[in-house]
Amino acid sequence: MKMEILFKCGSEMRVIAVIQDVTEIKRILKHLKKVGGAPPGVDYPKLSD
Repeated sequence: MKMEILFKCGSEMRVIAVIQDVTEIKRILKHLKKVGGAPPGVDYPKLSD
């Protein structure tokens, strides 16, 4: 995996957790949308499936 360099501090980005449970991923994305910090490219209408 190619590691990305963070622009603010210049250090490498590290993976600290992997979430594989689809239900949990949907729950987290819905919360992020609600608080205004949602990542781009998420198809929110499909999250209600």
